[in-house]
Amino acid sequence: MKRLLLVVLLVLAAGLGCGALPATPTNPLSPPSKPLTGAGGEAAIPPTAEQAVAVARRDLAQRLKRTEATIQVASIEAVEWSDASLGCPEPGMAYAQVITLGYRLILTVNGERHEYHTDQGQRAFYCPGGKRVR
Repeated sequence: MKRLLLVVLLVLAAGLGCGALPATPTNPLSPPSKPLTGAGGEAAIPPTAEQAVAVARRDLAQRLKRTEATIQVASIEAVEWSDASLGCPEPGMAYAQVITLGYRLILTVNGERHEYHTDQGQRAFYCPGGKRVR
């Protein structure tokens, strides 16, 4: 009986090593080697980023007193943030220590670059130089 159990375990182990199951789970948001770009200089926006990009555009338009149409998405990069601050903590605040999937956006207005950090929902923080600006 022990030999039969050992044989079954060995067969299962061999099957796992031969690609029957993936060795590591795949993450569709693993950071690409370079930011996603589309035609015409505007970055291609993944469906999971559309809401956060809209929030970031709206925020930047209000900050600069511009229309959203003047704001381009220069680049968008998938990121796994190490905590709920999205890589842009406010001084004196505590954040849940949980991997948070999101994006690093570079928005441009008249050639001027503005960085935003987002999650996959509706949170987008203006984050020049890694510091949150309210």
